[in-house]
Amino acid sequence: MNLKYLLIIGCLFGLISCKDSQSEKPKFTPNRDTKSVTIDDFSLPELFPQSEQIVREWWEFKSLYKVLISIAPQQNKSVRLLKYTDPDSLYVFKRLYINAPDRIIHNAETNRDWRSYTGELVSDTVYEFKKNKKDDFATLSWNEILLANIPYTFSFRAKASSAKNLKVEVIRQKDKKIIQEQIICLDSLDKNVLQPYVKLDTLPDNWLKISTRVEPTLYGQYLFSLGYNDKQDTDQYVSLYRTELLVPVKYQSDIEKSSEKLVRNATAIKSSYDGIYFWLFQVEDELRQLWARNTMPEQVKTPQVTSRLRLFETYVCELSDNVKNNSELTEKDIRLGIKKIQQSFAAVISYINILNKDDLDTRMQMLLEEYSTTLPNQEVVNQENKTENQ
Repeated sequence: MNLKYLLIIGCLFGLISCKDSQSEKPKFTPNRDTKSVTIDDFSLPELFPQSEQIVREWWEFKSLYKVLISIAPQQNKSVRLLKYTDPDSLYVFKRLYINAPDRIIHNAETNRDWRSYTGELVSDTVYEFKKNKKDDFATLSWNEILLANIPYTFSFRAKASSAKNLKVEVIRQKDKKIIQEQIICLDSLDKNVLQPYVKLDTLPDNWLKISTRVEPTLYGQYLFSLGYNDKQDTDQYVSLYRTELLVPVKYQSDIEKSSEKLVRNATAIKSSYDGIYFWLFQVEDELRQLWARNTMPEQVKTPQVTSRLRLFETYVCELSDNVKNNSELTEKDIRLGIKKIQQSFAAVISYINILNKDDLDTRMQMLLEEYSTTLPNQEVVNQENKTENQ
């Protein structure tokens, strides 16, 4: 009898074990079809020569302008404000925010440095990258998707505070291979033996601009890591700001063509318009920089320009939210949202032009033209409906 009961109990355990092992099998999600929209026309009014001269040094506006028109790459060549850009000059591909939720941090914390600074630091946020435990390595890292055969530059500003040495690594996540590595002595440049892909530039007040160039041969995820282990007491720190990934301007069109590959966690984008979301993400980031740095030239720092920029921002955020969260979003909705963005930014440019016209009659005429071309969004809806019905 005991044997019989043991056999029954054994069978029950076997069934439970089989059920558990089946439930632990990974669940594969079905393939996800990515949608795309081709935007052939994203024309904007030209800045008058006087207006162009005023905004030429307003780098945040120029950067926003460049990202904005990248939705229609062929129009980059026709914008006078950007026409003479050196193709080898670098633009910000991605800002690696020091305090972002998706950064990876080990044995450390990052705290904002609230001291007063001068120069370019007035419009930047400085952080203290502070080590917690004495004998353990402290790291601050960002995981990013890179395309193959495009030269990226990992750039940041650093200063020796209580910690003196900083280790910079680029790691290919696929096989955990360190593809670039450099230890930098922050307080004594003569001690540095630099790899050919690393460049140091001295800045005022003992700051260093550190640039590491990497050209991956494989598409995939790469870890950009900063770390130090000076065997010092706890609460030692390095000061950091402006951590960025840069790319030469001449590669921007190649990146835009492959934008769908660069979206992290693509399954979170319910509309499946990954390329459009990547573009909107970049525009939103440039807007954040424009407001944060607050370098708007005095000649255009008016409530009228600010309100038009805010309206433009509203349309950008509205479409971005829809692309991310609305699974029913259609191509018609995308085109209408982009048209609103186009019109509202055109209003910004038009008003900057108006401010630089001395003749009152001309200014009034331009105001009427701006009102007639940028207000009636219903006209855009009617045009979209007409196109759809043809």
